[in-house]
Amino acid sequence: MISFGLPEIVAEDNAKALSLFADADYVTDDVPRLLGRSARTFEQFAIDYVAAFSGSEPTQQSNAA
Repeated sequence: MISFGLPEIVAEDNAKALSLFADADYVTDDVPRLLGRSARTFEQFAIDYVAAFSGSEPTQQSNAA
């Protein structure tokens, strides 16, 4: 981040904040409670939305949408 011009103190604070996500050791039931279905895996999300991030043609989406 610093190499892109972000002040060192801001880069340090961002790194600390992101480490909190990496250290999280809990799972909530928020997604299934709010959506009424289980959460999609990151792998399935990436497969379903590859076109949005790569410019390629979309693949057939899963029924989990």
